[in-house]
Amino acid sequence: MTLDDIALTLHTGLGAITIARLVEHFGSAEEVYAAGENALVEAGLKRPIAHSVALRETHARAEAEYLYMQQRGIKAVAVGDAHYPRLLAEAADRPHVLYYIGNIEVLSGHTLAVVGTRNSTSYGSIMTDKMVEYLSGRVAGLCIVSGLAFGTDSNAHRAALRYGLPTAAVIPSSLPDIVPSEHTALAKEIIERGGVIVSEFHSGNRTARNSFVSRNRIIAAVSEGTLLVESKASGGSMTTAEFATGYNRTLLALMGRATDPTSAGTNRLIVNRTASAVCSG
Repeated sequence: MTLDDIALTLHTGLGAITIARLVEHFGSAEEVYAAGENALVEAGLKRPIAHSVALRETHARAEAEYLYMQQRGIKAVAVGDAHYPRLLAEAADRPHVLYYIGNIEVLSGHTLAVVGTRNSTSYGSIMTDKMVEYLSGRVAGLCIVSGLAFGTDSNAHRAALRYGLPTAAVIPSSLPDIVPSEHTALAKEIIERGGVIVSEFHSGNRTARNSFVSRNRIIAAVSEGTLLVESKASGGSMTTAEFATGYNRTLLALMGRATDPTSAGTNRLIVNRTASAVCSG
């Protein structure tokens, strides 16, 4: 990871897909900056954005970002680096840079996303624990991935810690801040137990509604499979399921009672044969 990698992500008008396309076209962030304005236009950038890139207008901010990281114990990995998550690198909308605290290497082994409603029922909580316990004895090196939110997410992280599995939390805020702040202690334990806290957002980011959607796409993309424990008919976990399907990942869903609103989404995925049914741990 270089300053060029960070600087590339700071240009207004360059989204994740465009950055991925540029890096694939030129070979690296360094080569993007070495290309020159005309070559960048020929590669598909609009002239004003190409001009900004050619002038290296965001490099001063990238230097400030790097200093911010050093002062707070934050590390970063870019596409092409050895420890950039293997599956995430395959996604067309991958973030070019990931910021993290902890052991990023846990995302390069076997990974399962466990997500669901923030208002988990006792049934959902018990089943999350049982399924993580079951998998802990059967999948060597498994990492449980989730979003550190209330309900199912935090249940999944805690179950992983309980049964000796590393766990990765993808958050919708810039590090070292934790969202929600009530889970700061949980985040610290995840790191201390060999897991990782991950974010695509630099320090200048302000958490907004679309930050959670972006977080959900990363959860799905880094994971070999996604398990929905409980979900209403719509919401963040259903968005994660859509991303998982789009990335051609395995999608699993826990069966629930037909009359239970917190299982409306998972049951629909099963009925529509979008997800495979999970009945027990």
